Parts: sequence; C-alpha cells; structure tokens
Amino acid sequence: MKFIIIALTLLLISIPLRAHVTPSGGSRETALRQGDRVLITWDSSIVSSPVTLSLWDGERRMVIPIHSAFSSARASYDWVIPDTLAAGLQYRFVVASASRPTVRHFSESYVAIEAQRQRVSDVAENTQEIPLRVFPLPATDVLRVEWGQTEAQQLVITTLIGASLGTWTCPNNATRMEVNVASLQPGMYFLMVRYANGATRSQPVVIQR
Repeated sequence: MKFIIIALTLLLISIPLRAHVTPSGGSRETALRQGDRVLITWDSSIVSSPVTLSLWDGERRMVIPIHSAFSSARASYDWVIPDTLAAGLQYRFVVASASRPTVRHFSESYVAIEAQRQRVSDVAENTQEIPLRVFPLPATDVLRVEWGQTEAQQLVITTLIGASLGTWTCPNNATRMEVNVASLQPGMYFLMVRYANGATRSQPVVIQR
C-alpha cells in the first residue's frame, strides 16, 4: 500500500497542471503577435520560488526559454515576443519550479501567435492603413468583408504561418463581399485583401462552431 501511494504521488507531480497561468489562450482570446509586449501571470501559491518561465511550442515539440530563475511571489513577468518566433496555433505558457522541474503549470488552452501585421505600402492611401472590416467574429460558415472605397482584387485566407487556403476574386468596383468558410476547420486564420496598387491588408479571423 505504501508503495502504491508513493507511486501515485510521483505520477501526480509529473503531470502538467493548469493553474491560472495567463495568457490562457482559447478561441475567445485575441491572438498575440510577434513584437507584442505580454504580461505573463500566475497564482503565486501554486509553486515555490524560484520559477522558470518558458513557452511550449506544440507544433514543433520544443521549449522556448523565457526566464531561468524568477521570483514566484511576483506573480507576473513582462515579456516581449521575439520577432524571430515562428507563428503558430499551439503555444502554451509554462511556469515551473526551478528546483523541481516536474512541478509545472501550463496555460489552460493553446495560445495563437501570429506574424506582425502587414502595413499598407507607401504607394497606398498616403501611407494610411486601408479600412478593412470583417464580421461576424467568430464566424461559422460565412465571412462578410468590407474594404471601403479602395479597389480590391483578391481576398485570400491563410493559416497563421502564411499557407494559402483559398483565394476569391473581388467583383469590379465592389467594396464588400461574402466568403464561404464552411469548409475550414474551427480555428484561427488570416484574411488578406490584395489591392490593385500592390498594397495588402490583413486581419486575423476565428472560425468557431
């Protein structure tokens, strides 16, 4: 019996735990972006000092170190997402005991990190961002896209790492269009508008059912 209790105890402390680590991720949380300043927070009572902070990349099965020894009692850490970090949908923030690495706490859901937003080129709209409205968000089967008075040529939906999933040609002189997204799996994507003058404008979108 004593052996069973010890074995169960060791098993429990080696399982990744979820204890109020934020950003917590999930479809209702806005995606983060390369270059963003992020406040990582946790319940200071869940693990003793010092703690290590890291980012788990579920897509590439690797750990990205953030801080090696930080006071758990401070319960927050200000971090800037590197521009070199690959975009992806399966990141989770991890707070772990520095002395007992198996005692670790993950953000509740996957956190999406996207590439830096594209800005309109200098040849468009006097360097101002071209208006773009996409709704509803989250969407189920149809996205409605409005792009003001600027002529658009194509709408493109991509993954967060830039892989194209569909392209639609915009009608001549149109300022709005509907896009059928029923074939896309629930998740986060980019919708990009390509304009006649070479400019582009993009916005993250969420499909949820």
